[in-house]
Amino acid sequence: IATVEIEGVEPNRLAGWLFDRHRIIVSPITHTQFRGIRISPSVYTTPEELDRFVEAMEYVMKNGLPSA
Repeated sequence: IATVEIEGVEPNRLAGWLFDRHRIIVSPITHTQFRGIRISPSVYTTPEELDRFVEAMEYVMKNGLPSA
């Protein structure tokens, strides 16, 4: 389990985009001390699914979230 933040990106919007666009389920965290998305890969998560998550996050880091 990990919490990941991309500075300047709203966790709720990122979580929604990941699900809508990539069918990746994460939990947005908006706490006063930290913000981000919680990811919880399991033993059933495939390497291809991890690659898809990483590629999606890299896209957002480089380009930001697409406008709604």
